[in-house]
Amino acid sequence: MSTVQPVRRYVLTPHALREAARRGIPLSMIAEVLGVAVMKASYDPHTDTLSFQLRPDVAVAESDEPRPGVILDFDADGNLISLEILDASRRVTDADRMEFETICSG
Repeated sequence: MSTVQPVRRYVLTPHALREAARRGIPLSMIAEVLGVAVMKASYDPHTDTLSFQLRPDVAVAESDEPRPGVILDFDADGNLISLEILDASRRVTDADRMEFETICSG
Protein backbone atom coordinates (compact mmCIF):
# COMPACT_ATOMS: atom_id res chain seq x y z
CA MET A 1 0.00 0.00 0.00
CA SER A 2 1.40 3.40 -0.99
CA THR A 3 1.00 6.59 0.96
CA VAL A 4 -0.01 9.90 -0.55
CA GLN A 5 2.72 12.51 -0.36
CA PRO A 6 1.60 16.03 0.59
CA VAL A 7 1.92 18.74 -2.03
CA ARG A 8 4.69 21.15 -1.18
CA ARG A 9 4.18 24.80 -1.99
CA TYR A 10 7.03 27.26 -1.89
CA VAL A 11 6.60 30.97 -1.47
CA LEU A 12 9.45 33.27 -2.38
CA THR A 13 8.91 36.16 -0.01
CA PRO A 14 10.38 39.61 -0.70
CA HIS A 15 12.75 39.07 2.25
CA ALA A 16 13.97 35.74 0.82
CA LEU A 17 14.52 37.33 -2.59
CA ARG A 18 16.47 40.25 -1.11
CA GLU A 19 18.61 37.84 0.91
CA ALA A 20 19.32 35.71 -2.16
CA ALA A 21 20.30 38.83 -4.13
CA ARG A 22 22.54 39.97 -1.27
CA ARG A 23 24.31 36.61 -1.40
CA GLY A 24 24.59 36.73 -5.18
CA ILE A 25 22.23 33.80 -5.79
CA PRO A 26 20.33 34.18 -9.09
CA LEU A 27 16.55 33.88 -8.91
CA SER A 28 16.63 31.37 -11.76
CA MET A 29 18.77 29.05 -9.62
CA ILE A 30 16.34 29.27 -6.71
CA ALA A 31 13.40 28.52 -9.00
CA GLU A 32 15.19 25.55 -10.54
CA VAL A 33 16.05 24.05 -7.15
CA LEU A 34 12.49 24.51 -5.89
CA GLY A 35 10.99 23.32 -9.17
CA VAL A 36 8.88 26.43 -9.63
CA ALA A 37 8.47 28.82 -12.54
CA VAL A 38 9.00 32.50 -11.94
CA MET A 39 7.73 35.54 -13.78
CA LYS A 40 10.36 36.85 -16.20
CA ALA A 41 10.90 40.16 -17.92
CA SER A 42 13.51 40.67 -20.62
CA TYR A 43 14.61 43.16 -23.24
CA ASP A 44 16.33 42.03 -26.44
CA PRO A 45 18.19 44.99 -27.99
CA HIS A 46 18.78 43.09 -31.26
CA THR A 47 15.04 42.72 -31.94
CA ASP A 48 14.05 45.74 -29.78
CA THR A 49 11.49 43.55 -28.00
CA LEU A 50 10.37 43.88 -24.40
CA SER A 51 8.82 40.64 -23.07
CA PHE A 52 6.97 39.78 -19.88
CA GLN A 53 6.39 36.10 -19.17
CA LEU A 54 3.83 35.92 -16.38
CA ARG A 55 3.52 32.11 -16.49
CA PRO A 56 6.59 30.74 -18.33
CA ASP A 57 5.58 27.18 -17.43
CA VAL A 58 2.27 27.37 -19.36
CA ALA A 59 1.90 26.79 -23.11
CA VAL A 60 0.53 29.52 -25.36
CA ALA A 61 -2.80 28.51 -26.86
CA GLU A 62 -3.72 31.81 -28.54
CA SER A 63 -2.14 35.18 -29.32
CA ASP A 64 -3.77 38.52 -29.98
CA GLU A 65 -2.42 41.87 -31.17
CA PRO A 66 -4.93 44.42 -29.77
CA ARG A 67 -2.72 47.31 -30.90
CA PRO A 68 0.08 47.30 -33.48
CA GLY A 69 3.27 46.08 -31.81
CA VAL A 70 1.61 44.79 -28.62
CA ILE A 71 1.17 41.01 -28.53
CA LEU A 72 -0.76 39.23 -25.77
CA ASP A 73 -0.48 35.46 -25.26
CA PHE A 74 -3.17 33.39 -23.55
CA ASP A 75 -3.36 29.84 -22.20
CA ALA A 76 -6.10 27.33 -23.09
CA ASP A 77 -8.38 28.81 -20.40
CA GLY A 78 -8.04 32.37 -21.72
CA ASN A 79 -5.67 33.58 -19.00
CA LEU A 80 -3.00 36.12 -19.97
CA ILE A 81 0.38 34.39 -19.66
CA SER A 82 2.75 36.74 -21.50
CA LEU A 83 3.01 39.95 -23.46
CA GLU A 84 5.49 41.40 -25.91
CA ILE A 85 6.12 44.98 -26.92
CA LEU A 86 7.72 45.33 -30.34
CA ASP A 87 9.83 48.39 -31.20
CA ALA A 88 10.15 48.85 -27.45
CA SER A 89 12.71 51.65 -27.56
CA ARG A 90 10.10 53.83 -29.33
CA ARG A 91 7.29 52.93 -26.91
CA VAL A 92 8.83 52.94 -23.43
CA THR A 93 11.41 54.98 -21.58
CA ASP A 94 14.78 53.22 -21.22
CA ALA A 95 13.69 49.83 -22.57
CA ASP A 96 16.98 48.31 -21.44
CA ARG A 97 16.47 49.33 -17.79
CA MET A 98 13.83 47.82 -15.54
CA GLU A 99 12.86 48.02 -11.90
CA PHE A 100 10.74 45.46 -10.13
CA GLU A 101 8.85 46.31 -6.97
CA THR A 102 6.74 44.13 -4.71
CA ILE A 103 4.11 46.13 -2.84
CA CYS A 104 3.08 44.51 0.44
CA SER A 105 -0.18 45.45 2.06
CA GLY A 106 -0.78 45.65 5.74
